[in-house]
Amino acid sequence: MAGIAALGIAHGGPRAGALVTASLGMGTALVDATATAQDFLKAVDGRLYAAKRGGRNRIEGPAG
Repeated sequence: MAGIAALGIAHGGPRAGALVTASLGMGTALVDATATAQDFLKAVDGRLYAAKRGGRNRIEGPAG
């Protein structure tokens, strides 16, 4: 994450900070009969928005 900020890429958005940053949601999955790709994407999407709520340059992953 620090590498992205170190690039010093200017951000042109009106509500953003001066430099481009990244917020990421991550996940892992084991394939089984009860898990679907849609369930996985929903979980990872929730983590992405948790990272965004938590501030800039964050990664949110599964608990535990």
